Amino acid sequence: MSSLVNGLPGTVTAPNVTPDYESGIGGWTDGEKIRAIREGIDKHGRALFPMMPYKSYASMSDEDVESLVAYLNTLPPMKNPSCPRKYGFP
Repeated sequence: MSSLVNGLPGTVTAPNVTPDYESGIGGWTDGEKIRAIREGIDKHGRALFPMMPYKSYASMSDEDVESLVAYLNTLPPMKNPSCPRKYGFP
């Protein structure tokens, strides 16, 4: 399967942001979630795909980002593993 991501060939799927421990962010601390939202860095220190608008979220107030994390924590866990990113650079 091939699609265009910012004009480049490849496939990128959205990650599972439910609190599922196996395929989602259930094993992440609130601080790790905040770092992902504000800085674009995942639990393991890897950069999130640039389509994540973390630069825009970096200026969120502490109260707003904490409210967002609190909301994410209320979602029902769903098993939905993400497919690995595939880039088809020439």
